[in-house]
Amino acid sequence: MMWYVCLLLFVQQAGAAPAAPQDKPAAGEATGDKKPQPMTVELRGLYENRQPTTSPDDPQQQQAPGLRMRMHLIGPRLHKVVRVGRIILDECVDDSGASLLEPNMFSEEDRRLTRIVRRVEVLGGYLEMRTAVNVATRQAAKLAKLRGSVRVIYAKDATEITINNPLSLRGKTIDDPQLKKIGLEVRMLPLGDPEGVQQNDSFVTLQFVKGEEHVRAVEFYDEWMKQTRSRASSEQTNAGERCAVYQLLSGPLNEDCQLVIYVYPEIEDERVPISFDDVILP
Repeated sequence: MMWYVCLLLFVQQAGAAPAAPQDKPAAGEATGDKKPQPMTVELRGLYENRQPTTSPDDPQQQQAPGLRMRMHLIGPRLHKVVRVGRIILDECVDDSGASLLEPNMFSEEDRRLTRIVRRVEVLGGYLEMRTAVNVATRQAAKLAKLRGSVRVIYAKDATEITINNPLSLRGKTIDDPQLKKIGLEVRMLPLGDPEGVQQNDSFVTLQFVKGEEHVRAVEFYDEWMKQTRSRASSEQTNAGERCAVYQLLSGPLNEDCQLVIYVYPEIEDERVPISFDDVILP
């Protein structure tokens, strides 16, 4: 009788459904009353150069004196970062009371502009950023206060906007309803602007007048819908404004070619603070 009861219990336990595993929240995800962890900036290194430039013709002497900083942007939303701005420092004072910032060191353009972040840049679990200030006084042992921020753009899905016959738009603002809806204003500059760029159809200059933070990439396609290789460089217009020059490496554009702008329709814009005290100088 006892062996029958044991066998019955064994069968009941074997047929019982296994307990459902509990899903673990993603890193930084809110659970209950807990708030998600914010994005932060780590200071990873200071590099000081006081070497005087005694020989202008010597390449080894060309590096200007300064205190260079290496920082990492980290946090649970790193995989959603699509663009990042320049490190903007508002205060940088050593323990002698001397400021290491130049007056008007950062322009409005410095504070506004962002660059595209490539996926390979964040594979290590951080995004590396660099900046530089003046060297501290020789009596200083620490950075007493370092304050600032970096502009970070988050986005999820990108979409493509195709512009037919872009050559017909030289000297004009691209009139497209999707661009207008996003708030992205793109102007194709005429030949001769910028002056230093070759004046032929293998060079296209775009000026992102407004909404550049929505842009992921710019590509060109030939009459066979095949992507045309291009090389982009940042230049200045004849009026001194920033623009992007695209050199087409597979041949010039013609009226059957297309311009494709990959954009993020929805973005989130954040200023991640930078705050450090009593940092030991090198």
